[in-house]
Amino acid sequence: MKLLTMIESLLIEGGNAFDGVNSVVPSKHLSSTIENALSMSGLGGIRYSVIGNYKKPLLGDIDIAVSAVDVGKSINSPNDADFWSNLASFFSKNSKQEFKINKGLQQAHLLAPLVDKKGKHLDMVSSVGEVGNESGYVQIDIMIGDLEFMEKSLSTSGDGSKYKAVYRNLLLADIFSQVIFKTSDPEIRRKFQMNWKKGVEVVDFKTQGNKKKKVRVKMAFNSMDGLAGFLFGEEHTFDDIDSFEKLYGLMMSSSFMYRKFNDKIFDAYKKTLPRFGLDVPAELANKESA
Repeated sequence: MKLLTMIESLLIEGGNAFDGVNSVVPSKHLSSTIENALSMSGLGGIRYSVIGNYKKPLLGDIDIAVSAVDVGKSINSPNDADFWSNLASFFSKNSKQEFKINKGLQQAHLLAPLVDKKGKHLDMVSSVGEVGNESGYVQIDIMIGDLEFMEKSLSTSGDGSKYKAVYRNLLLADIFSQVIFKTSDPEIRRKFQMNWKKGVEVVDFKTQGNKKKKVRVKMAFNSMDGLAGFLFGEEHTFDDIDSFEKLYGLMMSSSFMYRKFNDKIFDAYKKTLPRFGLDVPAELANKESA
């Protein structure tokens, strides 16, 4: 149960999956480029949400969230066990563009042409907005899971935050890494973990040497509002924890159900951040463990 197994690729920018990527996407061409790519893949008309700061004038990383249920219906694959192989088969038969599938991260990648609202293939655009003299191609990452959950779990930080959403999400992950419960079986412990595509899972595990072996994983809830309520009380919603500052402030209050774990959580967090190349927030930089 390594903390970084899933979130390394979900919470920080990754590299290109294709050699042919040569362009960023001007915001005015974002919707047309995404919708054309989905149509070319055979998933035209499917619901999607853009993840991240889509208001920037030039976008280098295009991440969209889609519903696994919607995709399953589109590719006629209601069986979860066959979903990813069926998706690969569907793209192989229907996609008019290069694609890759990452089952482990529950996402697909498309190499898509940069197009305008009329579907015209545009020339590439550099990271500083200069138009090149060859056709533009971009990468679109399709995150497949619970659409409504991803719209919040993978969203940008709330207005006014000094910190990117990765700070918020890594802190949430470290809360769950350190809050561990006993069960009726003395050999089994229980914890929660974030599945950033689907929801919050409850995990029963055994410790064997230095390794933790999962014996049961079950979905606990698939709502970020539910997560806020679980940690801080039913009166709280995701809006109350949508930035690092808000989350940290509530953790320091009497509302936090697991405040006794704070020292362990913050110690783990200070070790996690450098692994992502991130500085420790000023709020924690000089904080000593009790």
